[in-house]
Amino acid sequence: MENKNIVSILLLSSFAALLFYISGWVAVLEFFLFLALYAAIFYGAWSLINFFRKTTRTDIWEFLEKFFFRLSLSLAITLSLVVTFVFYHTIFYPATLPLYTLSNWEKTVHFQTMSHIASQAFYLQVQSNIYQAKKNNWVLFFEWVRPGSSENEDKFNQALWIDFAPWLYDNLSELYWVVAQDNDMFLWLVNNKDYNIDVSIDDIIEIYEEKNKNQTQNSSLLQNKNVVDINWDVIKVLSELNPRELQLIRYFNQSFLNFILKNEGFRNKMLELAWNPDIFSVIVEDRNKVLANAILESEESNIFVIYWLMHFSGVLKILQSNDPNWKIIETKNYNVISDPWM
Repeated sequence: MENKNIVSILLLSSFAALLFYISGWVAVLEFFLFLALYAAIFYGAWSLINFFRKTTRTDIWEFLEKFFFRLSLSLAITLSLVVTFVFYHTIFYPATLPLYTLSNWEKTVHFQTMSHIASQAFYLQVQSNIYQAKKNNWVLFFEWVRPGSSENEDKFNQALWIDFAPWLYDNLSELYWVVAQDNDMFLWLVNNKDYNIDVSIDDIIEIYEEKNKNQTQNSSLLQNKNVVDINWDVIKVLSELNPRELQLIRYFNQSFLNFILKNEGFRNKMLELAWNPDIFSVIVEDRNKVLANAILESEESNIFVIYWLMHFSGVLKILQSNDPNWKIIETKNYNVISDPWM
């Protein structure tokens, strides 16, 4: 038996054994059906090419030897790249969320950038930092978009193109082996100086409709685009996965979460494709103004802020346009996912 055939048999058998361990006999059967189907398709295509070129048709057994060898190598390389991606972004180079300390020498702001899903250890670290600050009489400014009328809730979902259910992050966290952000663990620590610096769904829709008068004057927002029910899709996926499949998905999702948090350009492009950019600009840019103005107008000199990662640069820009003395004077980084796979 040729070396190529031995390599093909070893690699394909290993893939089959891995599939059996993860998903059982059905997955193995589907794998071999996949091999047979693609072999037939490619052999047919290759035969047609030889026919039209009027060249000698390759013997089927010779073709299958080359086909399975190249396919097994391609699968091995693909799997190796995926495993490398997972380990690199989860173990060797995980994402961090910075705690920035800003000052204009009159006020000092701790700005903790946040992710709406992360490890419990990350949120406990944020809680500890808030507790220590508030022992020194700091105040807390926190993010929380307040509910609106049912009509505006529907308009918001339609404008966003997503049915944004309140429990979406809880269900998403199951796919990432993390937990959803719970603001309750950050409130009422030491003192009650906790302030919700944010807008309501009604405010967002009012701003959105004002900015897009020409677009919405003659047509209802509810007719723009079908709403994607991500929450239902997540629940469906969770119900269909066995424990080993779920574990495998979690490994990859954690690495992907780390990847997108570290790569601002890629993250922005994904959000641009997934969400309506018109409503997204309200969600980010207009809320940046609300937070920045609250910091500028506050009589407090020491403010601890917890807000989504994507708000920091915009808020800092507004502060610096108001007073060039605003500077980042310290940065501390905390892993988004601590003790992965534990």
